[in-house]
Amino acid sequence: EVVSPQAAGTTVRVVGATGRVGRILVCKLLLRGYTVKALVRNRSGLATEALPDSVELVEGDVGDLGTCQKAVK
Repeated sequence: EVVSPQAAGTTVRVVGATGRVGRILVCKLLLRGYTVKALVRNRSGLATEALPDSVELVEGDVGDLGTCQKAVK
């Protein structure tokens, strides 16, 4: 994959990162040089093991305002 010049210093927040499409999206973003922060329902779940260690996980519900604010800090 090609590293994107605009990726340096850019963090992308991904909701649904443990899903089929989300995991592919996360990998593509990392290959292009982006930093990825993922909002996940259950940090200890098996699905999070499929994500690379470099992905920062924020546990919570996308429907909860406090969780979403925490994810974008």
